[in-house]
Amino acid sequence: MLSHLHTWYHLISHGGSAAAVIGFILIVIVSFLPVLPIPLIAAAVGAVDPLPLAIVSTWLGACAGALAKFFLERLVLRRPVHHWLGRYRAWQSVVAYVERHGFYAVLVTRLIPVFPSSVVNTAGAVTGISKSQFVIATLIGKLPTMVVFTVAGSQLTTHFWGTMAWLTVYGVAVAGAVWWLQRVLRSRVSDGRGEEPEG
Repeated sequence: MLSHLHTWYHLISHGGSAAAVIGFILIVIVSFLPVLPIPLIAAAVGAVDPLPLAIVSTWLGACAGALAKFFLERLVLRRPVHHWLGRYRAWQSVVAYVERHGFYAVLVTRLIPVFPSSVVNTAGAVTGISKSQFVIATLIGKLPTMVVFTVAGSQLTTHFWGTMAWLTVYGVAVAGAVWWLQRVLRSRVSDGRGEEPEG
């Protein structure tokens, strides 16, 4: 895979529908084999394709990869993971939170580009979140990130400082979301420990 990346990026650099298709395929592959950050691929497609085509291509690729991984892992990993981690109080609290607030948990983590997409997929796959909630939260949550990085790629050479300012604002918003998510998860873990019956 890594040995062919230069060739793939060379094909993307030509732009057009071929670049959109290759970007889509690359993002799907990277969802399973995280050899490159997805935002980098989105920016590369945005730099060479018309913006609407680039956004649709990168968004659909990110969603297709995430959902394919989710359904595959739900099929094969759900029971083994529960068997391995079910005895840990922290894991039980996370599972309880995702099952109770699954849509919002997936949505918020999808909005955080530095949060590993594969972790979100696995957490959703092995908990009781409904398939429809996971799909809708993924479709919505992936869109802002793909738009931001695809537009950044298209504007980077012509509006460098404006793009940097825009990415900084987005980074601050993401940092706020990470802080909020950490507080919520810590609160759930603490509640789970507090409810543990005395032995």
